[in-house]
Amino acid sequence: MKRRLFRQLGIALTGNVVALGCAPVAGYRAPGSVRAYDILVTHHDSLSREIGRGLKRRGYSVRSAVKGGGAPTAYLFWFTQREPEPGARTWLYIRLADTRTGAIIAAVSGPRDSLGGTVEARARAIVDSLTRRPP
Repeated sequence: MKRRLFRQLGIALTGNVVALGCAPVAGYRAPGSVRAYDILVTHHDSLSREIGRGLKRRGYSVRSAVKGGGAPTAYLFWFTQREPEPGARTWLYIRLADTRTGAIIAAVSGPRDSLGGTVEARARAIVDSLTRRPP
């Protein structure tokens, strides 16, 4: 009985030590601006590619793969939503989230058709909004 208890306690302690050794969030300080992040764009759809290109043109470091132990990284993701009633507008939501904490560091939302008629125009409007400095 005691041997089983000590084995379970040892496994629990070992698991906690391993968990604490992996990228501790407690000692992590998120950068104060989007500019300090590498941007991770993993999706290969046309909008994600154009947003990535636009961010690169603005001087941001954009990657397509996760890299451990590197600079603070923000993950680009987006989704759409439309209400079920006929004629409802489709809204586009774009987010940059800190990969270590999950905190949203920049966001853009709006009716998809108001952001531009082409993928390039939408991406340009999105990049302008994501990189705008707060007042």
